[in-house]
Amino acid sequence: MSYIKKINKYLLENYPLIWNTRLVWMMLTALVLHLAFFIAGFLFVNNQLEVSSEYRLDKFYFDTSVVFTGILFSIIILLVWVIYYLQNNAFKNLYHLKKGTLFKQFCCIVAIIFLNITQFYSFNVGLKLKIRTMYDWSAIDTDIKEWNRLSIFLLEHSTDYNIDHKQYPNPFPLNHAKDELYKLGISVDTTKHYFTYGDYHYQFYKLDHDKMEKDNENVNSYAGHHAMKEVDYVVGEEYDRKHNFKYRIVHDISGFEHLIEQSLFNYSDKLYRYGQDSTDHKKRLAYYEELLNKKDEKEIEKAILPFFDLAKKYQVAHNLNMKDWLYLLNTENNYHFRENIRDRDLTNEYEYEKIRLDYYRNVTVTDTILLKGRNEKELLYLKRHPLTKDGQYALVERTEKEYFKEVPYCNLGRLDDFFSNVYESYNQKFDEFTLYAYIVISLVIGLLLFLFKVTDIRTLLLSFVAGSVLLIILILTISNLPNSIKELFGRKYVEMIISLFIGVCVIVFSIISLKKRWNKLITAILFSLSLFIIPLIFVALFGLYTTYLRVEHNLRTNSFIEWFEVYGFVTVISLWILGIALYLLPIRKWKGLPE
Repeated sequence: MSYIKKINKYLLENYPLIWNTRLVWMMLTALVLHLAFFIAGFLFVNNQLEVSSEYRLDKFYFDTSVVFTGILFSIIILLVWVIYYLQNNAFKNLYHLKKGTLFKQFCCIVAIIFLNITQFYSFNVGLKLKIRTMYDWSAIDTDIKEWNRLSIFLLEHSTDYNIDHKQYPNPFPLNHAKDELYKLGISVDTTKHYFTYGDYHYQFYKLDHDKMEKDNENVNSYAGHHAMKEVDYVVGEEYDRKHNFKYRIVHDISGFEHLIEQSLFNYSDKLYRYGQDSTDHKKRLAYYEELLNKKDEKEIEKAILPFFDLAKKYQVAHNLNMKDWLYLLNTENNYHFRENIRDRDLTNEYEYEKIRLDYYRNVTVTDTILLKGRNEKELLYLKRHPLTKDGQYALVERTEKEYFKEVPYCNLGRLDDFFSNVYESYNQKFDEFTLYAYIVISLVIGLLLFLFKVTDIRTLLLSFVAGSVLLIILILTISNLPNSIKELFGRKYVEMIISLFIGVCVIVFSIISLKKRWNKLITAILFSLSLFIIPLIFVALFGLYTTYLRVEHNLRTNSFIEWFEVYGFVTVISLWILGIALYLLPIRKWKGLPE
């Protein structure tokens, strides 16, 4: 204790601001708190099941009880700190303060709050470190590639085997249009190549985006952005796919007509995307093409075998056996899709019996039928079939359904979440949104605490009431504004303009009140409101200009929009802090005014 007293005495004599805010002790407290949460994060997961229990690493903190523990610790620590911090108030006691002292004190308050509410980052670092010690990414990456290679055989979603998913060989992928047999010409351009398959006419094509874009520019240059919106609809991909033939680049896909039916030849998807690039994808598509063109069941069986080791390694529940699996792959019939492999075990008995009837193979059965005692007509039919050596029996073949012993299923469970979390632990992407939220929370709480110390609780409460009244006035003004004014200025702008006007008025009056030495309470309320309105003013200004660019000039993006998306938050926060610093300069004189 004597050592602590010595430190406090030294700080009081040499760094009174640091002593008053307890900055050193609060930083040490924050360090201990962050260390505790780092250890908690490191110990939070111990196996694959736990790693895959959330679909993102930040959810281990925000979607569990850990977040409530962090909030509770933060509240307790900050409350204890506030009690000690408010014991000494040189400003209220009219002690002499150097210029800039109030702003430095505000910065210390915000820093203390920020350090004591951001345990998430320490927890997340500990969690990622633990996952990296448990799993090697190079090994996981190899397994992901193997899972992606095997995905073609998993038969999970039948739509993945439609021809519109096919991406190899060239010229695939293609769009396609189809007309019924007796309605040719509605969706199919009959002046270009098309073919008939089954009950439909088909045409395969790509869209000429350069031509579409050129037409858009021509219309826009003559008719303005309102006509542009109409042309966007006219040459839109969905509309053009069915009706507008002039943007089609038609391709002849002779030799692929049989793939109109669902087939393994059409599969081009990937099961897991983490860490996989376009080169991996191209290699896998080339592998599929080579393997499937062989139409060799033994090669297919060899390609499937690694699944069983992977399933065991990653605890994937399944009941697949090679015999039934190969039958579903339909090697002898261009790999046409038969039935999917279920994604879960069917535990409901009624559901199981109903679905089980879809899983069967047609087998040939030979019946041995005695010829003795048959009439002439029956004998004439039976003797068409092979007879036994003694000529007493006819061997009649027939086809019947042989049902699978089990409905095949493969439950990958949360394997996607597992790979996602391991990938994220190795490829750390900074969470800017969370940081921004913590900064805003720190500034808001810090500003409230600072205003309480500079003014009093009555002023804060009256400021809240005044802010609520302004908000009600804003809502009533916007809702009761005549439609003629809304149409004149544009409905998208009116709300922002009125909000900006009210906000600017509050700031202007607050400056005037400080300069002209208005009533002390009114001045305190005005500058308290202004400190919170400053960032909203800049957000509204940037938002108004961005809306103008997008609506009036039909720009989805330009240099300003791109700049604002990257630096907008930092700019607004910087301007807010600058505004606070400027407001705190005349506050020292305001304190000396009579009540």
